[in-house]
Amino acid sequence: MPDTSVPFVKIGDRTVGEGHPLLLIAEAANAHEGDFEKALQLVHAAADAGADAVKFQRFRAERLVTKGDPKLAHFKALEFDDTRWKGLITAARDRGLLFLADLFYEEAVEEMLSLGIDAVKIHSTDIANPRMLQALKGKGLPVLLSTGGSTPEEIGRALALLSPAEAVLMHGFQGFPTGIDDLHLRRMTTLKERYRLPVGLQDHVAGDSPLCPLIPFIAMGMGAAVVEKHITLDRSKKGIDYYSSLNPGEFRDMVSRIREAERAMGSNSMSMGENERTYRKRMKKFIVASKDLEKGKPVPPAALDFKRVGEGITPALADRISGRVLRRSVAADEPLLPGDIELNAVILIAVRMSSTRLPGKALIELEGRTTIEHLIDRLKGARVPKAIVLCTSTHPNDKVLLDIAERNGIKAFAGSEDDVMGRFLGAGEREGAEIVVRVTGDDILIDPVHLDKLVFHLFEKNADYACMTGLPKGTECEAISYKALKAAHERAIDSRWTEYMTYYLKVPELFTVVDMPVEERYTRKFRLTLDYAEDLEVLRTVFRNLYRKGEVFTLDELITFLDAHAEVLELNKEVKPKVLPPEMNTGLRL
Repeated sequence: MPDTSVPFVKIGDRTVGEGHPLLLIAEAANAHEGDFEKALQLVHAAADAGADAVKFQRFRAERLVTKGDPKLAHFKALEFDDTRWKGLITAARDRGLLFLADLFYEEAVEEMLSLGIDAVKIHSTDIANPRMLQALKGKGLPVLLSTGGSTPEEIGRALALLSPAEAVLMHGFQGFPTGIDDLHLRRMTTLKERYRLPVGLQDHVAGDSPLCPLIPFIAMGMGAAVVEKHITLDRSKKGIDYYSSLNPGEFRDMVSRIREAERAMGSNSMSMGENERTYRKRMKKFIVASKDLEKGKPVPPAALDFKRVGEGITPALADRISGRVLRRSVAADEPLLPGDIELNAVILIAVRMSSTRLPGKALIELEGRTTIEHLIDRLKGARVPKAIVLCTSTHPNDKVLLDIAERNGIKAFAGSEDDVMGRFLGAGEREGAEIVVRVTGDDILIDPVHLDKLVFHLFEKNADYACMTGLPKGTECEAISYKALKAAHERAIDSRWTEYMTYYLKVPELFTVVDMPVEERYTRKFRLTLDYAEDLEVLRTVFRNLYRKGEVFTLDELITFLDAHAEVLELNKEVKPKVLPPEMNTGLRL
């Protein structure tokens, strides 16, 4: 499938692109009419109105038009020297504005770069000017490229000359003012799809048009990441570009409405917010028993009905649940929950005493319990799996782990020292597993709630392998169908590397692989696994602050604590990801 993603562009401290706030540019252009004090007033008006950036035009009249042009004197009167430009940039910085400028001659690039400009606009006047475009090459300045009145060939050539500069394509032209029929806002979608760049609108609709306030909203719907609109101090005075300009108060109203609209735009993520989850619980039908059902008996197909009950199993799985054994008795009209159905899922903990980076880490104590016991405590909170099995090797050093399993009331299995997948298969066969949950002894903060969800997600999607990469590292696990595990082992070219089991299973040519979506409130880049001494310090701090004897703290508590104490995560931020052995071979015979 072709890559249709659109990159982001950094302008100052702002990220411009889909999913980020709209960049609102107050286009002052030449509304100052050559008066520096008026230019300063425009900067302050833009800031007071809530704009993100202010933009002017820098040119030299004799480089813009010919000597005989009747507008030469007009343009000459609009020029500022470097001192004035520096003053405007400083004023913008002081008011928290980005400073942009249309540049109309090559030397202006170095001049404005030295003064601290944030981005350059290439007017459509210069889109076919190779000297202007090449002057920007390698300068590190983001570029807004005006495409008004330009052909696809001109746009393509300009982008080739600018590469690798970051660019935003700006749609629109100045028609003094531009008529509604000339806007063609759908063209922004074409530009974004054809050139795979962020797009924006340079809006030149009449400032007093009834449609003027609506155009930016339509542009947002067309995918605009930037909106540029002229600002003037007083449109009634009919100064330069007054036709398409907004007065400061009108600009402020536009900004306010756009920011409200952005809230409505929200995110393109399919993850539901709290209110939508509440709606789902209230409105969706789930499976209920149509009569009393007995524990230990298969679910009769005719004994299921669908009603609004707030939680449970989707009706789409009714056929696959029929015939499965119930793990508890369910009364008529009561919902069936994922933990009520026997999925023959077994948690398998891969753990040994042979760690080289942190020797004996499974036996290190945190608040009076070994790390492996903390993991077992958390896994006991899972409802869907029917058993927990500690899987270790037959090496004498690992016998202590078998004793811990017995002492903590879980099962154990000892197998090959080198073939972890072989160990899992042996334990899974003994337990009659249809699904195995792979947990490593390093991940002692596994979340039992998400573990249950993952197992049922694998079942629901009828997949071979399921993960949940959105969770913090060290709180996640993997669910694998026993059949897929066996097939991967049989096809493995070299089973000595099955410690890295994931690599044998994420093979879409053979297996159905799914990544379970995780709610945004749980998605973090925390490193909470146990592999190095620095990791141990993080976990010591976590348990010292959250552990309560006989209880298991929740993922919500964990994230709330770490969000409030970012300094804890500084303890292992320099730890590099494990480097895989170059000789590792996880290939399968296809």
